[in-house]
Amino acid sequence: MEHIQVKRIFYLCDGERENCKKRNCYKNGGDCRHTTDISHAMNFERRGKYKNGSFYEKENVSRNETSSTD
Repeated sequence: MEHIQVKRIFYLCDGERENCKKRNCYKNGGDCRHTTDISHAMNFERRGKYKNGSFYEKENVSRNETSSTD
């Protein structure tokens, strides 16, 4: 049987996810700045009139917003 490796994608987090289980979020003084949830990705926005619209990377993001010490 062939083993399929699942890859995870991490995005810079906006820190706005309710009920986030991470105790080391940068918004609370921690060092975690990433999420796997694209709906809380700092550099992406949902487009379309439906709830499950497509996500697009924002083109005009300042360098200060994307800097990370990770």
